Amino acid sequence: MSKKRNFKSLVWFSVENLTTIAFGLISVFFIARFFGPDNLGKLSLVQSASGLLMFLATLGLDHFIVRDLARDPDDGEYIGSVMLMQLLGWLLYVFGIVGALFTMGRLVTPQMIWITAFVLLTTLFTRATLGRLYFQAVNIPKAIAASAIVSRLVAIAYIIFAINFDLAYEWAIFYLPLQAIIQCGMLFIQYQQHATTGWRSWRVNTKRSYSILKEAAPALLAAAIFPIFMQSDVLIISHLLSDHAAGIYSAASRLIIQFNFVGPIITMAFYVALSNRLHDEIEFKKMVSGLVCIFFILAFPVALVTSIFADEIVHLLYGHKFQETGPVLRVLAWVWLFVIPAALYSRLLILRGQVRYELIKSIAVAAISVSLNFALIPHIGVIAAAYASVISYAIADFLIYGIFRETRDVFAVAVKSVADMIFRPRLAYQSIMYVLNSK
Repeated sequence: MSKKRNFKSLVWFSVENLTTIAFGLISVFFIARFFGPDNLGKLSLVQSASGLLMFLATLGLDHFIVRDLARDPDDGEYIGSVMLMQLLGWLLYVFGIVGALFTMGRLVTPQMIWITAFVLLTTLFTRATLGRLYFQAVNIPKAIAASAIVSRLVAIAYIIFAINFDLAYEWAIFYLPLQAIIQCGMLFIQYQQHATTGWRSWRVNTKRSYSILKEAAPALLAAAIFPIFMQSDVLIISHLLSDHAAGIYSAASRLIIQFNFVGPIITMAFYVALSNRLHDEIEFKKMVSGLVCIFFILAFPVALVTSIFADEIVHLLYGHKFQETGPVLRVLAWVWLFVIPAALYSRLLILRGQVRYELIKSIAVAAISVSLNFALIPHIGVIAAAYASVISYAIADFLIYGIFRETRDVFAVAVKSVADMIFRPRLAYQSIMYVLNSK
């Protein structure tokens, strides 16, 4: 891949994800301002339960799908086998969500039933289909960006319509599946234009399905456990405190999520160059070092500014109803130091055949996160979940790589790179230029 193509890919990945930020901020801004923290808490409860069981819909296959379709994007047997598996997985996910919320006594009002149905549909068209993954694999981010822009503009228009006509909260959030359905449809149309054979080549091979699942088993188990520390905070807050408290916390966490795209788009833009250097230790470390420096340059200033102006940001976006969100955002902002580089480390584990460490770290960090939340929230309230998140992400997406012998080299490169950024900026600059000039 040429330097020019690297840059174009980065631009298009950025366009798609910048629309994600704009869409996320605008949608949350309108919904939160007009319907308040209690309603936001209800949606966040369902979405957190969804996040905990998302592994059933995706089967932990996302990174493997990108890898395999990059090798052979016209393998209809592979596409058909994976899509059937994920459809069956989505059905299990539906039963799991409905069962969990019913057990919790939450599916007792029409409002909660509709909210749950809309979240389930959104997952079907965003995570249980291969559209985005296919175009990531063939490095055509323009297709993803175009579908994202159109679908999100329609969704925002719907939100404005819903508010102007005083629709009930549950119908106001119909924008979620609406956006997902439009984007999925547009990606399918573009797939038909780009693929050599198209959907008619899709077919299912059960033996191959088993082989795919067998290889991905450690990642699937990790995908089942890892969300416990990513999503359980809202559920625990709702259980120990109230939906109002869950809404206060969710308002901050939703802002954090909007910028998590930075790591994946940079990693995907240089994924091929990184893969090509996998077996050259010196070149590989240069590549990793440069990427870590880029992530630090992006993450630290954003975290610092957000932490300093947290109260002002919350007041601007959400209004006085969410004034308790400011202190939470001030702490959560530092999650970016660890979340943004996380995509690089996860893909390195797959490239180097070290997927089992995803499972190990997920088990350890899930236990730490849940324990911290249950221990601290009753004593210091919502902000305890923010502290627990920062600690958990620091362990899961950075410190834990220093424990295992096979991943310690990457951890050492990352530590050295951050130190270079602070004490030897000239070396850091050289590392960054090496990445930007890579092929």
